Amino acid sequence: MKLFKSPFSPQSILFGVGLAILTSLLTPVIRENARNAAVKGTQGAIMAGEKFAGAKDKMSGVMNKFKKEEQIQQMEQVSREEFQQLKDEIRKEREQLQELISKLGNMKTQYNQE
Repeated sequence: MKLFKSPFSPQSILFGVGLAILTSLLTPVIRENARNAAVKGTQGAIMAGEKFAGAKDKMSGVMNKFKKEEQIQQMEQVSREEFQQLKDEIRKEREQLQELISKLGNMKTQYNQE
């Protein structure tokens, strides 16, 4: 059984009118739902972007922390090297002073013997 026998049959006209009424009733609802879906989608995209920005900030903070720790380690290494150099200089000066004191002691004993 054919639903539409001709384009001008009463069934076709009633179907067309019913479709027009249904479309006019549903269009505002569909438009509003589409608008709400678009707004929610946009808000979701914005929130995702904000979360990404927050994650990016956290990661940059972590990276800065690693850089700072690396800088601190480098500074500690330099400080250790400087400390070792100062220690070596003090040791050399102490040895020189001990030599001078021993020479003075020898000179004193020689002077006392004369």
